[in-house]
Amino acid sequence: MTAVLSHGLSSGALAALFTVGIALAWRVVGLIDFHLPAVFVVAGYGSVSFQDLGLPLLPSAVLGVGVAAGYAALLFLLVHRPLLRRGANPDVVLIATLGLLAMAQATLGWVYGPVRRYPFSGVQATVEIVGFRFSAADLAAIGLAILLIPALLTFLRRTSLGLSLEALSENRQLALVTGVNEPAAQVLTYALVAVFAGAAGVVSGVVAGVDPAIGVGPFLVAFGAVLVGGHQSLVRPVVAAVLLQIVVALISWQLPAQWDRTVLFTAIVATFLTRRIVVRQVQRRRVTQLAAS
Repeated sequence: MTAVLSHGLSSGALAALFTVGIALAWRVVGLIDFHLPAVFVVAGYGSVSFQDLGLPLLPSAVLGVGVAAGYAALLFLLVHRPLLRRGANPDVVLIATLGLLAMAQATLGWVYGPVRRYPFSGVQATVEIVGFRFSAADLAAIGLAILLIPALLTFLRRTSLGLSLEALSENRQLALVTGVNEPAAQVLTYALVAVFAGAAGVVSGVVAGVDPAIGVGPFLVAFGAVLVGGHQSLVRPVVAAVLLQIVVALISWQLPAQWDRTVLFTAIVATFLTRRIVVRQVQRRRVTQLAAS
C-alpha cells in the first residue's frame, strides 16, 4: 500500500507541474495549446544534449528547461501571437498548435532518432521516508512541485509583473486600459509555462526516458486535471492532478498495468461530469433565490 501511495504522490506532483503550465496559458493568453507536449519533450532532449557534452545532472537539467523556455517564447512570438493579434478563430489556433506539435515531433525524431533516450540513468537509487519509499526522480518531482508552484503563486500576487498577468486573466480590456503591455506579458507567460512543462519533462525523462511522442500522455493527464479543477484558478487544477493520480494508483493496485490509463481517464470524465452537474445545480439555485427575492 505504501508503494502505491508513493507512486500516486510522485505521479501527482509530476502531473501538477504540467497542469500549472496548461492552466497558466489558458488563463492569461486564453489559449489551449496542444503544442505543449513538444515543450515537455524539448526540455528532456535538451538535458540529454547537455549531458552528452559532459555536463553533470543539475546543470544539464536546468539548461534543458532553459532551452524549452526559449523555444516556447520564440514560437509564441512567431506563430501564436500573430494568430491571436489577427483575431483568428479559436479552432484555427487549436489546429495550428496541433500542426506545430506534429512538426516538432518529426524534427526531434529526425535529429535524435526514434530510440528512447534515458538521461541520468544513474539516479534511480531509492530512499525511505516515514515508511514510504521514493526514487530520486520521485523526490525531484515532489520537491519541484513544492518549490515552484508556491513560488509562482507568490510571483503572481506580490510582484508588479505577476499582477499584470493576473490583470490580463481577470479582465483583459481593463488591463490594457491601465497600461499593461500585453505582448510582453504573454511572452513572459509562455516562458513560465515552459519552465513548468520543461521541469516535468526533465523529471519524466529520468523515469520513462525521452522520445519525440512521450509528452502526449502526460499532457492529456494534466489537461484532464485542468478540466476537472477549472482554469480560473491554479490551485484547484493542482489539487485535482494530485488527487486523481493518488485515486487512480489505489484503484489500479489490483488491476493489470495496461488498465492504468483507462482508470485514469474514466476518473477524469466522471469527476468532470459530476463537477458540471454540481455547478449547474448551484447556478439554478441562485437564479431561483434571486427570482424569489
